Amino acid sequence: MSFLRAICKTLPTLAGLDALKFDELGTTGNVFAETIPAGPDLAVGVFSDGGGGQPLTNPTNLPAFRVQVRGNAGDVFGAADIAQAIIDGLNCLDHTTLDVDGDDETVLIGCTATQSTPVPLGRDANERPEFVTYFDARVHHPTANRPATTGV
Repeated sequence: MSFLRAICKTLPTLAGLDALKFDELGTTGNVFAETIPAGPDLAVGVFSDGGGGQPLTNPTNLPAFRVQVRGNAGDVFGAADIAQAIIDGLNCLDHTTLDVDGDDETVLIGCTATQSTPVPLGRDANERPEFVTYFDARVHHPTANRPATTGV
């Protein structure tokens, strides 16, 4: 199970993001996990940012992640609109299951954008505009030391 892959699979299903496609092999599509390759121009990378520690025995993890959007050269507003649609689609996406019945099925307890609008990063070497968005999440993740039910 991969929380990041579940996010990558979810992005193309969100409102306003039908231009996105995730291909786990990275040979087609424009949504990627832990990278943004040189092409295609319009690309989205989902990156782990660690997250918070979980000192309690609750069966939850607190991952943080960022989504970086690179647009077509000269199309600042298109890239910004995609980044904003990602914020709008993931912020408060609470109490839901991502990738239902898939290899990356994840119970998302809560997802919060840490800002209201995308942060501009400027342009890359090919004059393509880039924006980033940041999120904190809470996911159900039982382990041997944090079982789903404690029986107490």
